[in-house]
Amino acid sequence: MNNMHMQMDPYTHNAFWLEDRITITFQLGHGVVPPIPPGGGMHDGVAAADEGMTSREGPPPTFDKTSAISALNVKDLNGFLDEKKFPMLHTINFTDTLRAPGAVPPADPQQVGKYLFTSRDDQGRYVPTVICFFKFDSMGMTSSSAGSSSAVASSGNGSANDDHDNDDHGKGSGNPVPRLVNFINRQDNLEYLRNQLKVPIVSASPHWITGGSPYAVPVGCPLSPPIPVPAEARCSSSPGLFPITLPELPTDLERMTGDGVHVIILDTLPRQEDIKRAIEGVEDHNLLLLDVANNVVMQHNHLPAGVDEPNPLQPKTGKDIKGRNGGGFRMADHGLFIAGIVRDIAPDAHVECIRALNDFCAGDSNAFVKTLENIGNRMLLVNPDDNNRPGDLYQKQVVINLSLVVPPDDILQAQGVNPDKIRQDLFHPLQSLANLGALFVASAGNEGDTRYKPANPKNLRPKALYPAAFAYHGPGNSMGLGKSMIPVGAVDKHGTPASYSCYPGDLGIATYGGDVPKHFKKDESGCFTEAEDFDALIGIHTSLSYPALLLEDCRPTYPTPNAHAWAYWSGTSFATPIMSGIVARILQYRLENPTSNLAPPNISIPQAITNAGATHQITWDRLDPGFTSEPGQMILAVQQCVAGDDDDDDEKRERVNIHVTINE
Repeated sequence: MNNMHMQMDPYTHNAFWLEDRITITFQLGHGVVPPIPPGGGMHDGVAAADEGMTSREGPPPTFDKTSAISALNVKDLNGFLDEKKFPMLHTINFTDTLRAPGAVPPADPQQVGKYLFTSRDDQGRYVPTVICFFKFDSMGMTSSSAGSSSAVASSGNGSANDDHDNDDHGKGSGNPVPRLVNFINRQDNLEYLRNQLKVPIVSASPHWITGGSPYAVPVGCPLSPPIPVPAEARCSSSPGLFPITLPELPTDLERMTGDGVHVIILDTLPRQEDIKRAIEGVEDHNLLLLDVANNVVMQHNHLPAGVDEPNPLQPKTGKDIKGRNGGGFRMADHGLFIAGIVRDIAPDAHVECIRALNDFCAGDSNAFVKTLENIGNRMLLVNPDDNNRPGDLYQKQVVINLSLVVPPDDILQAQGVNPDKIRQDLFHPLQSLANLGALFVASAGNEGDTRYKPANPKNLRPKALYPAAFAYHGPGNSMGLGKSMIPVGAVDKHGTPASYSCYPGDLGIATYGGDVPKHFKKDESGCFTEAEDFDALIGIHTSLSYPALLLEDCRPTYPTPNAHAWAYWSGTSFATPIMSGIVARILQYRLENPTSNLAPPNISIPQAITNAGATHQITWDRLDPGFTSEPGQMILAVQQCVAGDDDDDDEKRERVNIHVTINE
């Protein structure tokens, strides 16, 4: 993995991409590969250009994957790289991919690590786009290999055969990934490959490390460890629950439950046996865990071996309560916590939690893109994974919760990668699913954290990170996904932008995500640290242990103090599923009230959210070196219970904040 700051500071992030892998995005021309018609069989030599299925109208077609991969012309791409003294690209191993339980390698090994999406070309026609993950011999990168710096990577007007290409060294030239990616992405090289060698290449990118985002860059990192909720904390009005309410939503949306909407969460996921064990212990103390276990569809994937299996370079995330990244901690419950929030807000939505991050809340772009391919196939009229029958998500309302991030442009530039042409490998899959009707709700990220100054020396609040940043722009000058991507920022219990939250931008919105503990002390043993105040959501946590709050504590973990499976946790990761639940409610309302003025079909869902629920304007500060501010929208979300004697009527009930222990 690429390492940064490791020598200077052991408490900042250091994993961005895999050092011996890159990603190549290819887009085939219109008519190169015929579509598969509904019901099976290829189109026996009929050109796709003559078929209505590939026009601007009608459902997107399913293209034949074998034909698409055969048309990529990887052999000539490798010949070009070899001529320029770069190592050639090789197909990755099956164990380097995301694998559902029981999955077997494809019959054709050349299909491993290659994922097919249906995109639109410049004329708006449906065409195949293939995202390919390759490995290469990074030790074979000699000093004579062309290593273009970020300053010159987008220049170069001569032929790709000019001898001076082999003299382009500069920033990043010591790292094989930036050198290879920048070289391929030179405009003259791309044009030569496409026009002369007929390689339908779009761009090259690093093979990203991704991470869960209560904290963000570059691999994700939960803002602070989860903290157990005391056994005596309870709500007498909602036994076994800590409900989240949206008190200022219109009455019509308050009645919505997400019925008819599919919410898909890409995140971590505990093992089924761990969830079952936790259920046996909670009894009636955690009805949300019982609901999630019984009603959320869970897919326990095996992630790429380098990400999932213990090894010295396994990516891990996790910060202590002083904001220091000390090597990460295990948090398989991150995704389950998120699933519980969605079920709380939208209890009738069809919720799926798909394991796309490892138990340390880190993953890679291979697993992410493969997961998106699977979802996209399920949204097609012809699903190649189900005998070409209509996918189970075809023409369904689909919301995808992304509480994960990848590195921003400034991090990449500091490492010598020219950001102008990269990110195609992430953008095209998201755009493909957006064309099918999917909506994305994504964490803006928490790079604004100010607790540990070396991690944010200028005390700034950055803009939304990727993939949330795709709301505003795609790679290069391409349009963003503004109508299909909702960046989410976090506010504290007072409705003030959380100290750590990135700025979600004018297309984004904020809701409750809590803030970091401000006061803490040593426990009676003097071994572990305890937080003294809480501004955090309460959610599901099934693990038998909790991470220590400080790196200096006696041991890295301590046993869970009770079997109720509740924890405090804060971050934009947990503001995001609140917004996903709200989106599910609005989509249900649209289905049932297509002519209503509350969320009319002629406006985008982000605009409908702002119109219907964003009743508060907040101020995002620390946005640049001039410490300027911008206004933003917020939806009020409150986690609380209603306290009072059984004989009290509704008007006399007192709302009690459950961020403190409640004794009723």
